[in-house]
Amino acid sequence: MSFTLGFQPERLTVKLPRFGDFVSALIHPDADGWPVDTQIELRFYANDSTRTPAATWPATIVGQRAEWHITEAEIAAVRDVDGDDDEAAARLFYKVPGTELEWATGSTRDVK
Repeated sequence: MSFTLGFQPERLTVKLPRFGDFVSALIHPDADGWPVDTQIELRFYANDSTRTPAATWPATIVGQRAEWHITEAEIAAVRDVDGDDDEAAARLFYKVPGTELEWATGSTRDVK
């Protein structure tokens, strides 16, 4: 017999535009939307083993929508988290009071 406990984060790719802003949203399937006090954040790291994010982008949550509207300057800062304008490690976190889940993990990619 074997047991598997815990949560395996989904795979994540954050596609960053070379020019202009990053605009994206997660839509909750329930008409009531996200639970009260929900926070959703994209966090960016210089590499997968770093525990302190170089940048954090909180979503704005209204009803069913968790939205990001990130400026070109904020995108440039993420692109340069490791000093070489390369891809950054990215993680998506879901937080409600008393719980923080790493929903997804992966990296950034430039939109060509």
